[in-house]
Amino acid sequence: MTLRNLTRRAQAEDLASIRQLLYLGSAVYYYPGWEAPEHWVPNANVWVLTRGSRVDAALAITHEVPGVAWLRLFAVRSGVAVPRAWELLWARAAAAFPERRVQGVYALGLDSWIETHLQQQGWHPMLTLRQLLWEGRAMPPLPSRRADLNIRVARPADLPDLARVNERAFARPWQIGKRVLPKVLQSALLTLVAEHQDRIVGYIMAMATSRGAHIPSFAVLPELQGQGIGRMLLGVMLHRLWVLGYPWVTLNTQEDNHAALHLYRSFGFRDTGQRVRVWMKPWEPQEAPVMAEPMANAVMPGF
Repeated sequence: MTLRNLTRRAQAEDLASIRQLLYLGSAVYYYPGWEAPEHWVPNANVWVLTRGSRVDAALAITHEVPGVAWLRLFAVRSGVAVPRAWELLWARAAAAFPERRVQGVYALGLDSWIETHLQQQGWHPMLTLRQLLWEGRAMPPLPSRRADLNIRVARPADLPDLARVNERAFARPWQIGKRVLPKVLQSALLTLVAEHQDRIVGYIMAMATSRGAHIPSFAVLPELQGQGIGRMLLGVMLHRLWVLGYPWVTLNTQEDNHAALHLYRSFGFRDTGQRVRVWMKPWEPQEAPVMAEPMANAVMPGF
């Protein structure tokens, strides 16, 4: 029996072995994004390389937004050749791309080994994310109220409007898929929306972390950016997080998104020095890569 005969689609019973790889693997890339691994198996493109009952390697690719896929997991057990495991698992995953109409696959350069590996496999660096940190040493004041703007906590009934704002404010690949968005809203520590003329025109979301809070998604409709809506949302969010006991807040944005950087610095965010490159492999070479355009009040998902 050859190694190729041992590659198969992951099953629910493989989840324990896949999680074990995250801790015991000799080479591990793991960027879960918006969902936990248990949600990947029925909805994503997940493959394992096995020897008997043992999982020696695993690869997971999620398809949350039309035309876009993300590499979420590539882990290899010690003693297994990384290039060979990738070759076998990638071939199986890529075979499913045409049916999902994938135009590009994205990944974060979380470690030097994965960046070297992606480059060897024909992936290209597209942009760089930088991490910013806000440390609230005192309660931040609430922004002055605006008669034309209402900031409130998001409700489940807001999901269609949140999806609309997210889709219009973010270029691919940063949009949150409509299937995933309800889970993201449910797991968020706090989500605020901005209402202008009785419609939702922006939102900001915060997740709890081991050290504080992280803002993974923050968006304002493009035609209303630059009018202070994002500033109001961010100011109210930082105030509420401080009250809730989260004075340590991080977010990520594109390194060349100067408008966003100016906004964050005006609130006291500082650069942590952490940089992560976004890599992309176009699936259809004749099509240009799907770029993410910088937007003044849009924060990239966390890494």
